[in-house]
Amino acid sequence: MFLIPFFSVVKIRIRKKTLKYLFTSTLLILVFILLTINLKVDEYSEYMSENEAFDFVLYRVFGLQGHVWWGTDYLAGLQNNMEKAQNIKNEIEVITLKDNGKYTSGLESLMILVSPNKAYTFIESGINFTMGYPAILNIMFNPISLFMVLVASGVFLVFLLICFTELSIHLI
Repeated sequence: MFLIPFFSVVKIRIRKKTLKYLFTSTLLILVFILLTINLKVDEYSEYMSENEAFDFVLYRVFGLQGHVWWGTDYLAGLQNNMEKAQNIKNEIEVITLKDNGKYTSGLESLMILVSPNKAYTFIESGINFTMGYPAILNIMFNPISLFMVLVASGVFLVFLLICFTELSIHLI
C-alpha cells in the first residue's frame, strides 16, 4: 500500500535479468519448503508409515496451528485481568532467567493451556503445535492492551518498511 505512489511515479523496466532473479528466488524458496517437508516426513516415517507421516506433517502445519489460535482466543475470553497479569509475570521471569520456564511460559504453557491432555506427549516428543506469536499475546493482555501492542508492533514494522524503501530509493 505504501509503495503505490512509488510505483505510479517511477517507470519500472522488467528486464530478463530481473525476471530470472525472481524466478530463481521463487524456485529456491519452493525447493526449501519441499525439502523441509520431505525431511520431516522422513523423520516421522521411522515411527509410522510414510502416508501417515505426510498426513501428520500437514496436520501439524494446518490443524494444530488452527487449534492453538482457536484455543487461545477462546481461553483469553475466560481469563480475568489478574490471570493475564500473572502470565506476563511468568514470561518476564523466564526472560530474565529467574525461573527455568519448564511448562510455565511461552509456547509450552500455551500448548498445555489449549490441550492439557495431549500437550505433554507432544512436548516430550519435541513437537510444537505452532509458533507462539502473536497467539500468546491473547493470553497475556486484555483486548485493549493487545490492540495497543499490535498497533505498536505494526507501526514499528511499517517504520522499518519505510526506512528500507527510502534506502532502496536512494541507492537507485
